[in-house]
Amino acid sequence: MKTLLTLLAAITSLNSYTLVGVHAASCAICPSLGGMKLAGNCHFSVRVTLCQYQNAPGTVSTLCFYDDNNGALKNKGFIASCPNSVTTGSQCSPDC
Repeated sequence: MKTLLTLLAAITSLNSYTLVGVHAASCAICPSLGGMKLAGNCHFSVRVTLCQYQNAPGTVSTLCFYDDNNGALKNKGFIASCPNSVTTGSQCSPDC
């Protein structure tokens, strides 16, 4: 949880110039990630989508943060298996 909060603070500070509450038509779409299960995903008002994956019950989750404008990887958690870019689409994740 501490790591998640640290990553969220980093993303917020990096994107402080973005207007809060402004949503464009596209959002990053969480891809499949090897054999890992998509445990959750949500969309931040700073135009970032969080994709959370879990390899097995009780294991550390992999967190991938993607730019909603172009699908580029913005940040990742402990495991370096997040793709460098993903597709974008109009079906956005729920707000975080």
